[in-house]
Amino acid sequence: MINNILNEAIDLIDDDLISNAYSDKSVGKSYKKYVAVAAVFAILIVAAVIAGNNSGKKPSLSATEAETTTDTLYYGGAHSEEISDGDIVVEGTAFTDDEIVKYLEEHKYDIVGAIAAEYGDFESEYRIITKGYCHVSLGATNTLHLNAVTLPVSVNGKIVSSVTVLKEGGRIIQSISLRGEGFNRLNRIIEDNKETELAFFYVDGMTEVVILPSNSFHIISGRTSVSLDDNVDYYGRYKTDKNVFSYGILTDDNCCIKVTPLPEEEITAGGNSQTEDFDFSEQPPQVIQSTTKASINLTLDDILSKTVSSIEWTDSYELLSGKSYHGCSEKEKADIISLLSNIEFTENPNFEEKFGGAFYVKLIFDDGSFANVVLLDEDFYIETPDGHSPIYTDATSNTVKLIYYLAERK
Repeated sequence: MINNILNEAIDLIDDDLISNAYSDKSVGKSYKKYVAVAAVFAILIVAAVIAGNNSGKKPSLSATEAETTTDTLYYGGAHSEEISDGDIVVEGTAFTDDEIVKYLEEHKYDIVGAIAAEYGDFESEYRIITKGYCHVSLGATNTLHLNAVTLPVSVNGKIVSSVTVLKEGGRIIQSISLRGEGFNRLNRIIEDNKETELAFFYVDGMTEVVILPSNSFHIISGRTSVSLDDNVDYYGRYKTDKNVFSYGILTDDNCCIKVTPLPEEEITAGGNSQTEDFDFSEQPPQVIQSTTKASINLTLDDILSKTVSSIEWTDSYELLSGKSYHGCSEKEKADIISLLSNIEFTENPNFEEKFGGAFYVKLIFDDGSFANVVLLDEDFYIETPDGHSPIYTDATSNTVKLIYYLAERK
């Protein structure tokens, strides 16, 4: 929903740019909650916003020509991995067409409102494509992830954003991708191949690649090169009806939901939006936490009072890709505990859904038990096998610092 990540090159980003990604003065107050997101994997908004800011100007919705940017610096981090010649392994449960349409109808004003606020365009008609595409991850195992679908959003026939929805344990997590040179690349590929089905892949971890029937490929976002073999017919072997998209779908009025954003002044003045008509007692916000576990009274003080023998961590993207948690050196363990120990937190009963994923920091104690600290930008919660804590808000910025600390180590 993230599609459009930070990597080892994050040290090159100016602190002001990072700050601006979290606090855009041009965005209406009520919309800030939609565009301030966690720094997570490639489909999420922050990496694309930083890349857009780094180019020196704000892209317009009508832009079609590519401009030279350094957005590929904010991806990568993943090492090249030899690609198996094995068949596709299918994971996850696919969305039905009805599930996609129902979800988008319920959230369309929030989704389009966030996009309109970022681009400053509340006049255009936005089309959320309902027939999106999954990705096949090529690597040691070639995996088709059915439970994550990318849904492009277009204006005047050009893709300007995308929403990725992830089905996980009875809940839906969504993320919005904005800006970035990747959309220019994708629009050019679609325009040049109107009669062709494009096949979508992840290669070398986080690099998004489109492969054509000719077996030529185009990098949409990520590293500047990938470990694809010219002698292997990846399109013929790994193209499915789930990881394809086309110009025909993009322009089909039967495959989209058309939305004109609510006026910015109406939103910022506290006017009614469609989401306010919902009975949230029956349809709770889709926050990034398990809805199947019991709520337990647990704080950082409780878990940090125990002896931590080791720490592991991961993020939403790598969980989705089936990757293992990263281990920590003793120095990294000490750094993480220091950041966690200095968090000043209060319970946040008014936590609102955010577009984006999460970082998971697993504290493993000397008695063999463990607890996950789940970082959601400045908010976080604690998860154990017994349940999850309330949502807490950090008043010190240490959760955000920890997110960037971990992102640097990808």
